[in-house]
Order: sequence, then structure tokens, then C-alpha cells
Amino acid sequence: MALFQAVCSKSEAANAHFADLVAVRLFERNGRSQPKAVIIAINCSGDNCEMPRSRLVMSQPRSSYGHNFLNIREQILRSWVSTGDQEKIVVTDKTQVLSRLFHGHCPIEAAMPYSKADLPPARFQHSMTEEDLRFFFKQAERAPRSMLEIGSFWGDTAILAAQTFGVPVVCVDTWLGGLAVWGDAPPNGFLYQDFAKNKKVLGRYLRTRTPVEIPPATTFFRQFASNVVEQNQQSLITPLRLPSPSALRLIGAHGMQFDAVYVDGSHDFIDVYIDITLAQSVSTKEGVIFGDDFQLPDVRDAVTSYCQDAGLEFSTYSLGKEKRRYWMIQPGKS
Repeated sequence: MALFQAVCSKSEAANAHFADLVAVRLFERNGRSQPKAVIIAINCSGDNCEMPRSRLVMSQPRSSYGHNFLNIREQILRSWVSTGDQEKIVVTDKTQVLSRLFHGHCPIEAAMPYSKADLPPARFQHSMTEEDLRFFFKQAERAPRSMLEIGSFWGDTAILAAQTFGVPVVCVDTWLGGLAVWGDAPPNGFLYQDFAKNKKVLGRYLRTRTPVEIPPATTFFRQFASNVVEQNQQSLITPLRLPSPSALRLIGAHGMQFDAVYVDGSHDFIDVYIDITLAQSVSTKEGVIFGDDFQLPDVRDAVTSYCQDAGLEFSTYSLGKEKRRYWMIQPGKS
């Protein structure tokens, strides 16, 4: 197993008490059966940390670090976030989410856009059907009481889940676009840069001091909000605009658990691995963790590797007319 470790401290004294360390498991693709451990240590002193002072060290992790780097799942779950002894709950209502994360205020209502008149026309991808969605919970032999979605984009799957089961759905996304969007160059229409609208929104803020989303920003969240409003699902759907690792740790720290977690964010190996790890930490004992695009090498490798590391089993399915490849983990049944 290969490890990437970045260690940075401002003084020699700090070296004895390393803060949160970055430990990332890299999947070996070169066919070597026993790869060496690769550690990149960035040693810094004084007030400045300079990358040129980094050095590459080929070795096994030093026990003096005080961390078991081989248990990557344990390292991913490490977090300084704590909310005390907040009672754990299974989310069954949107008000529970709003109370614990947003002081009772709905993010869709609190930020632009304010009404249907402010929203762009609804657009949907229809990537999953109701039949597909029901299939997973038929395998689980129970309907979900709530769902957490990692990677929402326009909100198709979240809206489908809310409509199909009538349950609250928390959507985790930055709505800034991932590598699939930024890989070459942002497409036309990617940024919301309407100058006239800019002036209107800014003027409203200056007059009322009401929180607003001031462009330029990506159009993705506006489209997501438009679709949710158009389908009248504001009472069930809550967006959480954070990167998934931060969002899932925050959700866990606030004691919220979900019966279903749909993983559809970044499809890079390490991102999928981290999302599944943190997803299990906020799942109920009977919960289902599932996702699509199992045909992609990084997704397939991440699901397989995680289940091997965690001692879990997973299932794969080809569903719909396009025979999309889905995967599902039921930790409570493994």
C-alpha cells in the first residue's frame, strides 16, 4: 500500500505534536504486488513554510509520529470538529436538519434566488428513474426515512427521492463544478455574470442588508434551486454548500444519521474512497450506501478497495434502458 503524507510544522517543538496529518491511500496501477511506502515530508521551521525545502523519503512510517498510517479509514475519520454531547438522531424531518445546521433557516429561502420569478427555467438530466431508485430499497427490504446525497448538481436524484418516498434529503455539493467541468475550460454559460442582475441584486442588499448571492458565481446552484422550487420540494430538500469531507464531518458532529447515502460526487479514486468512509459514519445501522458509474475504473477501484479494507461486501447492478452500473453497500448486512 502506498501512502502520501504531508507533514508541516512551524517549529521543531511542533514536530513532536503533529496536527492533522494528510494520509491518502493511492491505488497501485503498475502491477507491482508489494509496492513500497512513499512518504513525502515537508519540514518547515520559523514563520514561513517553503515548498523547495521538501524532501522525498522512501521509508516505512516512523512510529514516533504516533499515528497508524496503515489504517487509512481511521485517519479519514479524524476531525477536530466537535459539538459536544449532542444526541444522535435519525433524520426524519427537514426541520431537524435546519435546527442543527442552519439555526432554523432554510438555505434556499435565505439566499438568492427568492422566488420563481428570479429563477431560470427548470432543467433536468433524468439520470435515475423511480424504478431504479425503488430497486435499491427493495434489496434493503425497507423504505428510507431520509437520504443524504453527495454530489447533487441540478438536483434530479434528490427531487426523485423526495417525491418517491416523501422523505427529507440533504444535498451536499459546492455547486462550483468538479474536474469534469474544469478539466479543459469552463463551458459557455458556466458563470453567472449578468451585469444588470448584478446591479439589481447588489442594490437590494444595500437597501435591506438581506443576505444575497452576488455574482459572478456558477449557474449550478441557481439551476438546482430552480428545479427544487419548480417541483415544490422546498419542504424536503436542504442544500449544504461545502466540500463533501467537511460536510460529512459536520453532519456527523451534529449527530445526524441517514438511512440512505447516495455517493455521486467526484469520481476520482481517493475522493470516492473518502466519501464512502465518511458516508458510513453518518449512516444508520440498517443504512444503504450506493452510487453509480461503477464502470469507471476509479469508482470501481475505490468501492472494491474500501470494502476490502472495511471487511464489507458490495453488490453491483445494471439498471435502466442504458444499463447504468450501480453499486451498493449494506454495512449492517455484511
